[in-house]
Amino acid sequence: MIFLATNKRDITIDFVVLELQKRGVPYLRLNTEDITEWQIEFPNGEPSHATFAHDDRSFCLSEFTAAYYRRPLTPEPQGSFDQPVREYIVSEWSAILRSLWTALDSRWLNSPYAIQKAEDKPRQIAIARAAGLKVPETCVTNDFTAAQKFAAAQNIIAKPLRRALLEDPSGPGRVMFTSRVALNANDQDSIRLAPMIFQQEIAKQYDVRVTVVDDRAMATAIDSQKHEQTEVDWRKGSGVEVEHQKLDLPSDIANACIKVTQDLGLRYSAVDLIQDQDGQYWFLEANPNGQWAWIEQRTGHPITNAIVDALMGTIIEGLTPDQKNERQEAYDRDMAAIDSTNWGKQPAKLLEQAQRMADSEIDRRKTAETKASIYLAVLATLVPLIVTIQTGIWENKIGPAPAVLRFSLLSIAIIYSAAAGWYAFSVLRVSGFHTIGIGELATSRSKSEPPGELAKRTLQRMRKSQDAVNNKVTRIKMTHEHLLRAFGFFIALMLIDPATYTIYAIQGQAVATAPKTQKPRCDSKHKIIFNFETDSRNKRSKNSVSRSKKE
Repeated sequence: MIFLATNKRDITIDFVVLELQKRGVPYLRLNTEDITEWQIEFPNGEPSHATFAHDDRSFCLSEFTAAYYRRPLTPEPQGSFDQPVREYIVSEWSAILRSLWTALDSRWLNSPYAIQKAEDKPRQIAIARAAGLKVPETCVTNDFTAAQKFAAAQNIIAKPLRRALLEDPSGPGRVMFTSRVALNANDQDSIRLAPMIFQQEIAKQYDVRVTVVDDRAMATAIDSQKHEQTEVDWRKGSGVEVEHQKLDLPSDIANACIKVTQDLGLRYSAVDLIQDQDGQYWFLEANPNGQWAWIEQRTGHPITNAIVDALMGTIIEGLTPDQKNERQEAYDRDMAAIDSTNWGKQPAKLLEQAQRMADSEIDRRKTAETKASIYLAVLATLVPLIVTIQTGIWENKIGPAPAVLRFSLLSIAIIYSAAAGWYAFSVLRVSGFHTIGIGELATSRSKSEPPGELAKRTLQRMRKSQDAVNNKVTRIKMTHEHLLRAFGFFIALMLIDPATYTIYAIQGQAVATAPKTQKPRCDSKHKIIFNFETDSRNKRSKNSVSRSKKE
């Protein structure tokens, strides 16, 4: 199950929700401003097994295999309270959220604490330089003399260190965009108020937004230089349509952006670059929780898929030894916590929650196995088609396309189909699912608190089954990916002959309409003879050239 920490006004998270629904992945969207309406409990005071419920829904933190931190907001108490009471309520619920964030630990994309640390822009600059990226000359100061000296050497821009929005209780507030500055004596007091980033202005061709998700870097060129409003900061244009296009970054720049993201302790970041007039790339900053939905809408970059892949990547096979150790340690912690918890408190309620969680795992397993059966049925229908096409290729009974090309496409399609079949079969083969047995049910009846004991044993069996279910879900995902690729190559195989016919037809038409310059013919003795036609006077020279000798 995927945990989504967000707010109810965040449209970007809707893209992730739709993709999770499409893939059949269970999730919980928690709009944190509404957390005050939930009931929270930390068994034995430990947040790692926190339970929270709202209406008829209840969850345990241990259910979640991954979590996405998408700009959650401050809790909002329901009802009318005096300001001190209201602040107290907000503070306590905020403390609960921090405990939940800590308990989710390595499951985050990105950890809120990593985000907070990564927002340090001077640190970003140092990391970007170390990664090999060019960075404009920079001065961070509230010293007017230092700023003026820096400005005297070049044209400069200014931008805030952290907060770009000046909130106004009586109005919409004001955004502090990156701006050109020319310092004079009147600026002394304002500069002294707070430190600011001053940077050398680089004359640019366009801005670049690089969306990094794990080891993927998706670059977008933003044509900011067509409009005066957007020349310095492309976000500033009001009512201006700024063109966005996919961009193929040089591999060293793309890898550097990925390295910057990783060195900041992140799995996701929105890296802002510019390309100067000479084609060189310059680093500006990295936003650890930047918006990305509009990029996907305008360019088609598969950012949503990349994020969901990353969230599901916590359960993908091929883990490193360290990751396997971490998984085993997490398993041991969970089982120890279950063993040490006093399950005698509200046993009936705990049993109900445990059964609901166990049912959720059963549903995940059944969904994966049902999809596997469907995929295997689809693959079975491909077998006669594969045999027919392969026979036609070997007997040269189909199409004008080169047999080598046709056979290559067919081979690749068969390989992907076989891989998809193997993954689908392995879903049905993977075992390790545990349920409560008759013996355990009978044993729990002998305990002082039978519901509590049964809840404990149910959670133990569910936790033992969780990794097996995760493997099934992962293999279904791999089945889906390989089957899509197989279909892609089959479609290419189906289109190759019509495409070849079309090419031949176009070439034939071109030959038919082209002016004739020579006519080859064969004589009775199988000599190839060329009749050369001359200029516009239609003078013919019968200069025959023999291309072969008598045998």
